[in-house]
Amino acid sequence: MNVRWKLRRGSGRLVVELHGDFDETADLGPLASALYGRVAIDLGGVRRINSAGVREWIEFVRNLPDVTELTLIGCSKVSVAQLNLIDNFRGPAHVESFWAPYSCSCGNEREILLEARASDHVRRRRLPTAPAVICSCGQAMELDELPDRYFLFLADQPVRLGAARA
Repeated sequence: MNVRWKLRRGSGRLVVELHGDFDETADLGPLASALYGRVAIDLGGVRRINSAGVREWIEFVRNLPDVTELTLIGCSKVSVAQLNLIDNFRGPAHVESFWAPYSCSCGNEREILLEARASDHVRRRRLPTAPAVICSCGQAMELDELPDRYFLFLADQPVRLGAARA
């Protein structure tokens, strides 16, 4: 099996850390039966998702009867791509944080963990703007994707983005 997981408690919820590739070998049934209450799924370790993996994931998030709140955290660039491509990829979950690629004119590139903070001051269907990030050279870094496309999955979550604190 190419997908591995680890369970831990944190911030008053059960945290699932997923690692590997979602493909035709993915079987999340045993994981689904172990989840209950408030659950956060960390997708930071997901490297690849093919169409069979998408089907398994969608079935998984649809069938969590004992989960009262589902949150996605640390979404990798690969999972952000699926969130943007597949309407029901998120299921009933909301996204709390995700990785975004940034680059600087000096040549530095890095991924920054962004937090999607709930905001009553942001209208639904308005995409957030990329937060400012300063490079080690002192210059402002820019999001290395088109914001209108990369943040599309957040259109129905009224949020403000901020860089997560290390």
